[in-house]
Amino acid sequence: DMIQSVLKKISSKEAQELITAKISLFRASYVLTEKGKEAIKDDEYILYTHKYKGDEFNIYSLNKLMKGDTLNYQKYIWQILNEKCSEYFKAKNFSAYRNTKLNMSDFFAIQQDYSLALKFIIEVIYIDISGLSNEYYPSSQKIKIIDEYIPPCDTPCGDTPYNYFLLSPSDIAPGIIGKLYEYQGKLNLNNTQLAVILAEYFQNINLPFQGFTINECVAITLHALEGEDKEIENIYQQVKERLKKQYPEIDFN
Repeated sequence: DMIQSVLKKISSKEAQELITAKISLFRASYVLTEKGKEAIKDDEYILYTHKYKGDEFNIYSLNKLMKGDTLNYQKYIWQILNEKCSEYFKAKNFSAYRNTKLNMSDFFAIQQDYSLALKFIIEVIYIDISGLSNEYYPSSQKIKIIDEYIPPCDTPCGDTPYNYFLLSPSDIAPGIIGKLYEYQGKLNLNNTQLAVILAEYFQNINLPFQGFTINECVAITLHALEGEDKEIENIYQQVKERLKKQYPEIDFN
């Protein structure tokens, strides 16, 4: 009855605009009071773990590791993230590996260490461009690629389930590019300076498969920053043609 009464007074569009404005206001005004700050002074990790979106740890597993050393919680979080990265890489689970690298970037961004936040977001971008996915299974005897591994097909591909590799110009999520843009701004880097950093970091990342050259990865990233989708599509098409000649038994889509 209350809803119907409101809708008789204002339109659905006006209601939506009002709700959106109020939500933004509430989010902006939801802050810790002085009493709240005092209460969590020695237990800041509680806030961090409740806000944390990854699945590498939770408040219970972190407490177990810290054993009461709560003031140094960041040291233990960093230990967990590094251990998880090593675990995921060995298991060839590059989706989880990539997500943990993203959480590492956020870890430093929260501390306003934007140089390290940038370093790890660049690694996320390099993984995304590579096409490596959730699992990286051993290939069948019919197919061999770098180190005898190849990402699996999400759906069965006839009698050769490992002969499918998805390369898409949409591999880099807008949110990731948004973070890159933010850190670039925080560090006052122009695109030329960023390109040098991208090339340096890309060069030092080791993955079992990367179909793109360092220069291509840099170009894709910079085009993504500028929203130049057509240029990115052109690079992907060129790379697909090159990979098809190099690996004729693989369907690069």
